[in-house]
Amino acid sequence: MEGSRVHPTDPTREPEARLSASLPWMNGQGPSPAPGGTRPPSGGGPAEGIFGPSDLIHADKVASAEKTSTYDSPSEGIAERLERYSPARKRAAGMRDYLAELAALGHLLPAHLGNRADVEYRAGKLERCGCWLLLRDYFTLGQTRLVDGRFCNQPLLCPLCAIRRGSKLLRAYVEKLATVLYECQGRYGAFLITLTVRDGVDLGERFKHLRRSLWVLNERRRKFQNRQSKQWTEAARALAGVGFLEFKRGRGSGQWHPHYHGGWVCSEAPDAAALSREWLAITGDSFIVDVRPFRSMGQLGGCPTAEWPQLLASDFVELAKYALKFSDLSLADNWEAFRLLSGRRLVDAFGWLRGVEVDPSLTDEPVEDGDAPYFEILARHLAGSYVQSSRRLVMPEDERAAAVELDAGQAAAVAAAEVSFFR
Repeated sequence: MEGSRVHPTDPTREPEARLSASLPWMNGQGPSPAPGGTRPPSGGGPAEGIFGPSDLIHADKVASAEKTSTYDSPSEGIAERLERYSPARKRAAGMRDYLAELAALGHLLPAHLGNRADVEYRAGKLERCGCWLLLRDYFTLGQTRLVDGRFCNQPLLCPLCAIRRGSKLLRAYVEKLATVLYECQGRYGAFLITLTVRDGVDLGERFKHLRRSLWVLNERRRKFQNRQSKQWTEAARALAGVGFLEFKRGRGSGQWHPHYHGGWVCSEAPDAAALSREWLAITGDSFIVDVRPFRSMGQLGGCPTAEWPQLLASDFVELAKYALKFSDLSLADNWEAFRLLSGRRLVDAFGWLRGVEVDPSLTDEPVEDGDAPYFEILARHLAGSYVQSSRRLVMPEDERAAAVELDAGQAAAVAAAEVSFFR
């Protein structure tokens, strides 16, 4: 039987009606969520024997996420931005040199490492990426913007492009997730779901295995929610979700270690033990899963505030920061991953989070106040770091034409910015 689908943008339907339509059993209609006519017990707490090994997945990430961010913040200063960009540019230069060494092999270049023309092309794009950046400091608003620059658009090879791409993903999905949670009015929560498959020597084979397993799990969820199947799945608790794939070397095995990091909007926490059994039946080689609520959920109230996106962003950084960032790999592994995974789908979504549009450009969106004055700064990468090579004060066109002077508050901000710049 064909079930109804969720249409969150339909203004004729109340949020509660839309939520109920997505899961028929919420109103006592359709099959029960579990065999036998009873709902499965609510989970969410750590299950003994399930969380121990998977805590290794998060151990080194949780602490670092609170100290540094892979993504850009509008309130971050120019100097702080350029300080973060410098190591990314240095890593890109290292990858460029590695590719130049491969290209120098000429006809001796092994086939599995690519052809010489493609290697030289990729190295050339890295050579020019990030050589200059144009930024604006809206000192009266306390915001900065990256408005132009030279980019190679190779986020799996270039950490600078990965930072910029990740920032766009973060902004788009956080805004949509905040809207979804508000419409749920506290009836749903956000959970971080991690799924793994066994390590393997063949990255391409492990990627296909993980993608296939995720497809099976998602099909079970879709068919149950659409009343096309009575087979219960823990994924059916999710109204919407977005997932990111991560690939790295396993600590013990040294082989490729694939992960799925998902953010699911659920009626209640998926039962970790049940999800582990289901995942093992699907993959045939892994029972390790991790289920934990977003840390920000306890801070979110029922009414939307300006803090909602910022609170959710801290969790989303943890969710997505490795999806487009391969710079923790060796240069050789990074190139192998790029060759095998470039053009593949590493980010996927379902439910209300499906179809989120991500701005393809790598520059920032303009500020809302188009009349705000700003300093325009040209930064060049020289001797391993970014240097602010030029700087000018730009006033809005209408204010300059009218010869309107800065008010006292703006004049003070200009003076303070000048002192900070020349200090």
